[in-house]
Amino acid sequence: MAGLQQGGFNTSHLQPGRSYTPAPVSGPSFASQAGTFLNNNAGNFGALAGVGAGIAGSLYQAKALKARGKAEAAAAEYNARLAEIQGQREARRIRRTARQQLSRDYVQMTAKSGVTGASGGWIEVLAANAEEYERSAVEAIIAGRMTAALDRSRGAIAKQQAKKSAGAALLAGASKAAGSIGNLYGGGV
Repeated sequence: MAGLQQGGFNTSHLQPGRSYTPAPVSGPSFASQAGTFLNNNAGNFGALAGVGAGIAGSLYQAKALKARGKAEAAAAEYNARLAEIQGQREARRIRRTARQQLSRDYVQMTAKSGVTGASGGWIEVLAANAEEYERSAVEAIIAGRMTAALDRSRGAIAKQQAKKSAGAALLAGASKAAGSIGNLYGGGV
């Protein structure tokens, strides 16, 4: 059986029927070598775990900053809609008050003059008053829209600032991690 190969080992020197025991391995066992490696590098593993925790913290902070920006933008949008609604309500209130006041003025003017026609200066006064009331109603609507636009721009700015802050948090975390790894494996950053 010269040159018989089993499992990649040359077995030509072995005698059939004889049992063999492996020779004792001199030197430390695998377990002791692994233990020595872990003991010698425990500081490195701890430092790497700290780097991982720092990166995770930066990611969490960035996510929280973005969520805060979205929440502020949503609140600003709510305030904007509310301002528009309030402007519309104020315009309706002004118009309702105007109709009531103009009706009272018309009744008083016709009672004093006894004329119900479209002649005389009091009709022009009523028309001027009606115009002034309508102007006030339109101004209320415009004020609501302006407030809404301002609220929406505040929301957009808050969202944009949150994105920038999140990016800065990620960059700071990455920089800190790179510095820690650089210090750990030679030289520093």
